Amino acid sequence: YNAIYNGIFYLYKYAHSYLLIPFAILSLLYLRRLANRTGMRIVIAITALWLLYIIYVGGDFTKAGGIAANRIARWDGSRWYALGDGLNNTPRAIAIDGADIYVAGDFSTAGAASANRIAVWDGTAWAPVGTGEGTADDFSGQGYIHALALMGGELYIGGDFITIDGVSANNIARWDGNG
Repeated sequence: YNAIYNGIFYLYKYAHSYLLIPFAILSLLYLRRLANRTGMRIVIAITALWLLYIIYVGGDFTKAGGIAANRIARWDGSRWYALGDGLNNTPRAIAIDGADIYVAGDFSTAGAASANRIAVWDGTAWAPVGTGEGTADDFSGQGYIHALALMGGELYIGGDFITIDGVSANNIARWDGNG
């Protein structure tokens, strides 16, 4: 999907540091429009590092700007980077906490780690969030995560599930970083 790369590259090509906020917003709008036009499902998160805005994009793709990137990639304003070996299925949500990138979706592995629907990238490797058991519901047995949010050092998880890591949680859960 080089269209993703070309669109963002064009937006950033002539940008100066003080213009990165509007260019990041335009990039998001471009990606959303591209997703609507192609039927591709994508999720996006942005973080700031000094005056540089980093964009994390997840979706139904295996390349970003010619770089192998299985369903998740990082754009730093000049090039794409893969997050390890990526995910074995589509992400639905991304949340950023410093260097940690939390991702939830329809996947069962993230890189080499077994991570049932939720994982964290620490900048060098993937790991499951919690025990790695993931979500379950009373309909399909799997459960789905649709939203992630960080607040006060804790990760909030929302979706269609009745348990997460074996703990009862009706569609919303909070993870404090332990267990």
